Amino acid sequence: RLDVADELPDEFIEKIRTAAHGANAEALIIGEVWEDASNKIAYSKRRKYLQGRELDSVMNYPLKDAIIKFLKSETTDSLRETIFMLLDNYPKCVLDCLMNILGTHDTSRILTVFGGIPAYSKGDMSRTVMPEDLKEVAKSKLKIAAVLQFTLFGVPCIYYGDEIGMEGYGDPFCRHTFSWDNIDDSLLTFYRKLGNLRKRSKLFYDSEYQELYADEKCIVYKRDSGTDQLIVAINMGNNYFDIKYRGKLYNVFDKDTYIDRFTIKPNSCSVLTNFIV
Repeated sequence: RLDVADELPDEFIEKIRTAAHGANAEALIIGEVWEDASNKIAYSKRRKYLQGRELDSVMNYPLKDAIIKFLKSETTDSLRETIFMLLDNYPKCVLDCLMNILGTHDTSRILTVFGGIPAYSKGDMSRTVMPEDLKEVAKSKLKIAAVLQFTLFGVPCIYYGDEIGMEGYGDPFCRHTFSWDNIDDSLLTFYRKLGNLRKRSKLFYDSEYQELYADEKCIVYKRDSGTDQLIVAINMGNNYFDIKYRGKLYNVFDKDTYIDRFTIKPNSCSVLTNFIV
């Protein structure tokens, strides 16, 4: 991962790529780029990151920001716009190895972001801890965010501690040591389930993204490798929706089985597969 790729001249990145691939043909070069890397302008110069001679892919900050906006506003517009922007602008090989993040050492902890307690001074940031009721709300949003992080195109990258519910505002409070004595077991179990899902199927390697349905509050999409299928349904509204299909689908999180039809309930997030995780 190349830190602040904007500060590295194109010619230098080309030489890094040549050296890295000379040592290991399977080397992967990820650049830290916070914006759309396909048309990034830095220091008044159009960058050539994704034109085949520099980066293999980048950190997926646009998706991170869109996921946060989606879960805070509970409307799908920004999320869908960002997904289709990435699909339109990035080559398929770049999409498949995007570094999907929800938090980094440069940003507030994702749980703290969803908690919504403002803190404007270093002192407030060092003292502020979410009450349990607010933390539960933040955790429910984090779980949906993690589903998107793990099931959209790209590769999930977990910032240490997010999977156990660590809190923290911006640097340096997002960089506390791992909280071994305060692990949220339910959240960790949820992340492990998503990890097992990724490990179980090859459809995450290169399958296409297909939007099945969307409105202001609900988005349903599919990943299909030809043999393995995955459907994600996230509904932030109060309506019910029916998905009709042929065959049998399993709910990854509650192990229920559905044949030919599945009902999307209000305020729900479901991950369905045609294979057992």
